[in-house]
Amino acid sequence: MSILLDKDIREIFTVHHAKRYPRSILLSEVRVNNGLAIADLVSIGGKTSHCYEIKSDRDKISRVLEQSKSYEVVFKKISLITTYNLYKKALVTIPSYWGIVIVSNTPKNKVYYCRKASVSPYFSKQDALYTLWRDELLKILLMKNITEKSSGRASRSMLIDTLCGKLSNLETCKWVNYFLLNRQYNQRKTSWFK
Repeated sequence: MSILLDKDIREIFTVHHAKRYPRSILLSEVRVNNGLAIADLVSIGGKTSHCYEIKSDRDKISRVLEQSKSYEVVFKKISLITTYNLYKKALVTIPSYWGIVIVSNTPKNKVYYCRKASVSPYFSKQDALYTLWRDELLKILLMKNITEKSSGRASRSMLIDTLCGKLSNLETCKWVNYFLLNRQYNQRKTSWFK
């Protein structure tokens, strides 16, 4: 069995994801939790998002434990994508509510679901909202018709505190998804004009 690197795993999984989840959008290298981490891949569907962390044959599974602290508070579901060489170590290392996906290039580019992801017990509306920029938070207040005194001068943390009191977990996920997708769209639009 040949060694799989991050780019190999990413390519195989991206093709698989597009076929299996045609209504979801897969984003790459997403800054989360106030910039404390960068998620390798984030699948955004209608109601929620799913974070995927990639560990190739050249990586250490133990690094996931540090990274997990940022992902678990922002995303409802998290999965590790790894190889056959590392999945047994992953089973005993990563939290039990994380999913495990195995990618192989033999037989030809296969993806196996070893363990299904369950909901993160550490999801936090506040931490999820820290993924958003201040102007995005102001747009939520405007679109939800939430009026706060001096919201135009309020700090980002004050805006997040206000929204935490007004939004459900599901609404929070939807808004974060909306703005992550919006950023991706604007990035592509901007690159067309360069």
